[in-house]
Amino acid sequence: MLFKNYLTMERRAARGVVSLLRLVWKFLFTGFLAVVGRMRSRYTIVFMPHDHRTPLSFSFSVGTFTVVTCLLCSSALLVPLFRSNASESSDRLSETSAAFALVRKSADTLRDEIGGLSSSSAPFASALDQVASALARAEPKSADSSDGGLFSLLSSFDLFRRNGSSELEWMISERKKLDASTTRLVSAGNAIRNIQDTLEGIPTAWPVRGGLGHVSQPFGQNPNPFTGIPYLHKGMDISTYRSGDPIIATADGIVVSAFYDSVSGYGNNVIISHKYGYSTRFGHMMAFRVHAGQTVKQGDVIGFIGNTGLSTGPHVHYEVQLGPDLMDPQTMIIPSGKS
Repeated sequence: MLFKNYLTMERRAARGVVSLLRLVWKFLFTGFLAVVGRMRSRYTIVFMPHDHRTPLSFSFSVGTFTVVTCLLCSSALLVPLFRSNASESSDRLSETSAAFALVRKSADTLRDEIGGLSSSSAPFASALDQVASALARAEPKSADSSDGGLFSLLSSFDLFRRNGSSELEWMISERKKLDASTTRLVSAGNAIRNIQDTLEGIPTAWPVRGGLGHVSQPFGQNPNPFTGIPYLHKGMDISTYRSGDPIIATADGIVVSAFYDSVSGYGNNVIISHKYGYSTRFGHMMAFRVHAGQTVKQGDVIGFIGNTGLSTGPHVHYEVQLGPDLMDPQTMIIPSGKS
């Protein structure tokens, strides 16, 4: 008996839920029809001039008015957002350009210092040889002494100092100066190696081996060579007036892809990923000689200038990107890189 009562209650509950769903569906469907009917309603605005000219009238539906209003509101909300993103991207590009200019200035200063150190290395080596020779002559000959080089000779300094040798005191002073100079040279060498590693990881080299070619189309707003309509040129074009000149990797990196791009019009193109978020792209190659996943060093030949894809003549299209932002490749190239 209890089971039958449970089944009866269950059926009643199911019928109640079905009835409620029907009512909800009917209400929603009726509301939808009402909204559609309202959207199809038309209104006319009439402009009546005060003179005898013909009145002007504009007729529109509620649906059209709603759509246009939504589009205008969306544009009013999205335009400030796009402007804000563009401003932030511009600020990041400016900061990156300023930082790179500082690095390039430091690199030029280091090159000058290297030149100065190189010119001073010969007198330094000569002075070191003179001190070593003088110490060798001053060392007393002993049967149980061992040949320990320059610094083993200094073990006899106390003996000569007790004899009041002014020449030996001078040599000790010069030796200390040479030690200090050596320490500075080692520090400078380490700094130079660190800067060299950094520069090899940033695309600063001229893309064509031997510094060949000239910029036939710069980065930025340019007329499209096919239509004449202004457009954003994402890189710079370098031409040597012929095909076959070697194209090199402008920084150490890993080849991301090397393929024929018929969709974007780059033809035979190579994309390389570098340190610090940089990437480079080379387009319109006659052929490439690298493959995806290959590690390349700055100066390695990756392909040859060609005329593949959407191209008006033999050249290489060269792009530099820092994260999601495009860079002007000409601002990245260090003058000594075009060599």
